[in-house]
Amino acid sequence: MQAGLSEISIDLTEFNKLKKLLIKHEIPFEERTIDGIKGYEHHQIIYPCDGEQRKSDAVIGLGTYGYQHGLLEQMGLIPQDECLDDVQGWLDAETIFKRWAEDFGFFVKGMDI
Repeated sequence: MQAGLSEISIDLTEFNKLKKLLIKHEIPFEERTIDGIKGYEHHQIIYPCDGEQRKSDAVIGLGTYGYQHGLLEQMGLIPQDECLDDVQGWLDAETIFKRWAEDFGFFVKGMDI
């Protein structure tokens, strides 16, 4: 392991907030821990489930966009006017939750989350 890497810790505040919002509003998801860069874990939430029904996921771990600030990286269900890439990073839990909730059929504008 390279010097300095052993001291890396990932702030999971936004990750845990997203998970709590999904549970509170009964939106289906799967949570996984996957191998990331240099053996460090990536924490992933998949909406609504893994496999062919997967529409989106959010991940945080060493090397993901925004991990240094505890922010999430999302793939899928990204508004085209916001990002032309496959993933969008530096997102908070509320932003991702609103996208997934809207896809799930919730009217989210003004929703108390």
